[in-house]
Amino acid sequence: MVTQLRPSRTFCIIDGLDECQPDSLHQLLSKLQLLGATEPEQQQAADSFKGIILSREYPTSIRSALGTAIRIQLDCAPGCAWSEGLERYISLAVDDLGRATNKNYPQELSNKVKKVLLERSEGTYLWVSFIIRELQDKEPSEVEECLQQLPSGLDDVYGRLISQFRRDHLEQIWEVFDWCLFAREPLSLRGVGTCGASRLAQ
Repeated sequence: MVTQLRPSRTFCIIDGLDECQPDSLHQLLSKLQLLGATEPEQQQAADSFKGIILSREYPTSIRSALGTAIRIQLDCAPGCAWSEGLERYISLAVDDLGRATNKNYPQELSNKVKKVLLERSEGTYLWVSFIIRELQDKEPSEVEECLQQLPSGLDDVYGRLISQFRRDHLEQIWEVFDWCLFAREPLSLRGVGTCGASRLAQ
């Protein structure tokens, strides 16, 4: 597609490359590698293509495929500003959890929750926010068991959320996902409601 757009300049931003399924990731990385090829046709396409890719570095195929690209590291290495920010976010969220739910979190338990969330978060704020929301429904005595059953990564979080939906609502839910996925711009809640109303009217 990029080669067909010459001589137009193409700008592309890919967010969350590491969250692709393995087969899709392999295909996409292969296409991106072609843009770095030295053959005249691919080189002309590469000159007209400007891209920014946001991703973690695993699986390792991502780093090897994009090895020649300019790289800005923002990972959650110990002591870096990003790590400190995430640690502060987790600390405040856990402290607020006890206050907002009027539940007495012993200091030892609070410290353990913070430690586990920081270790399991993989540097992802969104994952932490989902887990905090889940802990809001737990009594302090249930938190230990909950920590042992934490989902790994966002895919497992989304899978757990979907599994909680009523089975007879799944068709409508997937349809809402389709509307959000293919909309030309992000849908507001009112927009999603309009889509649902349109379906009911048919």
